[in-house]
Amino acid sequence: MSKTPFVREAVPANAGALIYLRRRNERGRPLVEPPDAVEQPYLWLGSHPDIVEHVWDKLSARLPEGARCIVLGCPALSDPETGVILALALGTSYALRVPSNDHEEALAAGLRSTHTYSAPAKTLDAAETFGQDWLFGSFDGREPDWLRGGGLRARASQLRRLKSPSAR
Repeated sequence: MSKTPFVREAVPANAGALIYLRRRNERGRPLVEPPDAVEQPYLWLGSHPDIVEHVWDKLSARLPEGARCIVLGCPALSDPETGVILALALGTSYALRVPSNDHEEALAAGLRSTHTYSAPAKTLDAAETFGQDWLFGSFDGREPDWLRGGGLRARASQLRRLKSPSAR
């Protein structure tokens, strides 16, 4: 039995991604749903099937069961424990959460802070749009490890917040 996908709206780490995805959610999809909620999810969610395959099948390799999901109509990965969004399939590109201490290595490996779409012409800045830990991917073999590191860091931060007296 697979774990139900989970995205926590109130987590500050999700704020930028959710604002962006709500603007794009023309079909009125729910906050989160499993991939099998859509017929042919690799084809019908607005991203190139190769991008969806990479996000769901390659980047999720080191994540817990239940990470694959659809967030507001967008193929995504989220931490099933904390509800923190970890990666997004975005048409012909994808973005992922990379721990800040790995940014230099990730940028040297070809990950980028911006992506320029051609139709319509628009440049999207990952950190500005989704949050400071986000970069656009480059199909680098280390991405699943960086993604797992970003998820673990977000999980630890979220758990500290939930245990703090002010969160009760």
